[in-house]
Amino acid sequence: MKDNNILCKIKKSFNKTTNSAHNYKKYPNLIKNIVAKRIKEIWHTDITYIRILTSFLYLATIIDAYSRKIVGYGLGKLYQLILR
Repeated sequence: MKDNNILCKIKKSFNKTTNSAHNYKKYPNLIKNIVAKRIKEIWHTDITYIRILTSFLYLATIIDAYSRKIVGYGLGKLYQLILR
């Protein structure tokens, strides 16, 4: 099939969710070259959404960089997470 050029091309689905072309201030990565050597030294965050039947819920987590355990989390609608 490859010799006769009759292979099908698989289209990859990709949704871009980050908009880096904004006018907001961009902050530098302060821990770029630092390696965590103990717990409670570096924490980082992540936010994701969970689809439910009628809408979306957002899950925000605080993660310890050394142990990779979740230190804290918040679950709710977007406006509830911003107001906390």
